[in-house]
Amino acid sequence: MTLAEVKEYQKAMLADPNNKFNSSAVGKYQIVGTTLKELQSQLELKDTDKFDAATQEKMAEVLLKRRGLDKYMQGTMTAKEFQLALAKEWASIADPRTGKGYYDGQRTAHTTSEVAQAAIARLTNTSTTATPTDQPSPQLPSATEVAKQEASKRQQEKERKTRKKVCF
Repeated sequence: MTLAEVKEYQKAMLADPNNKFNSSAVGKYQIVGTTLKELQSQLELKDTDKFDAATQEKMAEVLLKRRGLDKYMQGTMTAKEFQLALAKEWASIADPRTGKGYYDGQRTAHTTSEVAQAAIARLTNTSTTATPTDQPSPQLPSATEVAKQEASKRQQEKERKTRKKVCF
């Protein structure tokens, strides 16, 4: 899809009465319409440019830096401060103070503080100069993958409780 097509799709999403969360989030990094427009301008992207993996990675890098990635990597921002900043950008990341979404009325965050802190900690554990004996860094799961894993765990727990009720 081109950026123009994505923006049209996001408009349609917001107009859909079945969109119970009133969200226009799309792509690997769940970028909403207003953010997409800001990033398109900042990165000087055209409407005809593709919303492909490379474009989404560029956008994510801008968002991470906007929320303090460089400060965190330089040690002038704590991991919890960085997580809080990320929670302001992505609804799936828990506010480290509450364990819930940052904004009022927001659904419960899917990425727990523990998962977010582990991912943030891995940022500083990666070497910028690889040697032949270095192992590649593990790929971090996307917020969508984490949400699916947690939903699966909740479903399994629900099924386990249902089986207990039926057995007793």
